Amino acid sequence: EPQPVRITVPTVLGVVESASFVYIDDAPWHNQKKIVTLHPRISAEDGRLLGCTSLRDEMARQCEEPAVSLEGDAFGQEADLVSQVRQLLQEYGESADLVAEFVQNSDDAGAREVSIFLRDDFFAATRIVDPRTASLQGPALYICSDKPLSSEDISRMQCVG
Repeated sequence: EPQPVRITVPTVLGVVESASFVYIDDAPWHNQKKIVTLHPRISAEDGRLLGCTSLRDEMARQCEEPAVSLEGDAFGQEADLVSQVRQLLQEYGESADLVAEFVQNSDDAGAREVSIFLRDDFFAATRIVDPRTASLQGPALYICSDKPLSSEDISRMQCVG
């Protein structure tokens, strides 16, 4: 019986590792020292074809895993919120579509101003709702309007779909 092929790829450390243990560094804000990432001269597309995992996908997967113990009050979200948001983002396709949707929603709500901010900061993970999201505390895109959220808006945000 033929043995499965073991594909190896070069890493940022200058060594060759099994592709199944190497991550594509598509989350430059991560601070996980134990992660072995693909050499930067290998494209993310080629890395995926060779069997490497996206670091962003891995961090999102870790956020979906049940936490051992969570402190604090529930926010009112369904357990499958991360999967639902991921599905919605995939349906949007291009990121420009998502920004256009936010602007359109703000206009529909009667907003007179919409502001978009990109923060390149890395945020502390000491006071977060869920410890599994610590690796996601990197740069953030903020889209804000001058229209305050109503109780109904908040309820809709807790029910994605």
